[in-house]
Amino acid sequence: MKLNLVSLVTFVLASLLLIASPLSLTNALTSKAMTSRLESFADRPDQTIRRSDEQLVNAKFGLIGTAHQLNSIVLFDQWVSYLNQRHKTYLDSKSLLQTSTHIRPTWSNTYVELAKLSESKSERDKYIHFASLFGPYATSSRLLMIEDTFTKWEKADLDKQVGASQHLVSLARIWRHREALDAMISYSPAKQRMCSLLAFNAIRVKACA
Repeated sequence: MKLNLVSLVTFVLASLLLIASPLSLTNALTSKAMTSRLESFADRPDQTIRRSDEQLVNAKFGLIGTAHQLNSIVLFDQWVSYLNQRHKTYLDSKSLLQTSTHIRPTWSNTYVELAKLSESKSERDKYIHFASLFGPYATSSRLLMIEDTFTKWEKADLDKQVGASQHLVSLARIWRHREALDAMISYSPAKQRMCSLLAFNAIRVKACA
């Protein structure tokens, strides 16, 4: 009887591995393809969408999808929707990101993306807080905090103004962060204020040229 039970457990585990392995491989390949195209979109944001891009949007990660994979599909969906000039994304981005927070609750990047999609100030402030809490030194969290503070400059307290200014100058002096910084400044309503601070500190960036 005990031997039969061991055999049954072994069989079930082997079956699960047979099912999970193809799913894991499919997820990895899909994630790799999306990452490659996201890098391509960032380099050439005016390119034409391919048929394979729309197929990737409809690709569904298995139950073993990671938080990183879910975040990738959200960003990819946003790019494809933007390039196809759609007013709405193909997927429910917020639901996917919420799922991502359950899989990896302390990953700051997910809260950064949720903050960008927030429709209310209280919700946005909550996600900015979580992004800063779980990723105080993450580039995406710092850029979000900088942009938010400079946009609400008159309403921000002195400590936040000083902190955001220090982070802006610090990131601008590190070349590997320049591309992300330029993108943030270029689309921010507080662009002029940020550019003025950088100019005062004798720092020149592409977005302020």
